Amino acid sequence: MINSIFFKFFLACCVGTFANFASRILLSSYMTYVSSILLAYIIGMIVSYVICRWLVFSPSQNSTARQIWIFTLINGFALTQTVLISIFLTNYVFMNMPLDMSETYSHLIGILIPIFTTYRFHKIWTFR
Repeated sequence: MINSIFFKFFLACCVGTFANFASRILLSSYMTYVSSILLAYIIGMIVSYVICRWLVFSPSQNSTARQIWIFTLINGFALTQTVLISIFLTNYVFMNMPLDMSETYSHLIGILIPIFTTYRFHKIWTFR
């Protein structure tokens, strides 16, 4: 059976992921692929934090400032994963596709993988 907190976290991440993914597509028209990933990730991270803070985790003993600091550190690690995975997939796995399609698929996979690696850290440190 799926843990209800994890399920809520997963849904919150899906909303944040959608914000991240959609904004990266829009931002790619104005900046480089990696720059658009970085800025889109920040947008998605803000959306995810707000949803997690109010709808997923119970009240925390950490102050809001501390939660934001820890959330940012954990997501900085996840951002590194996202960028490296996206670049790797674009250059080595989806290299025979048209570039915009390759970047889109690579970025989607790159932002989904950290959902599983960040849940535990947020539960233990950010929102404890």
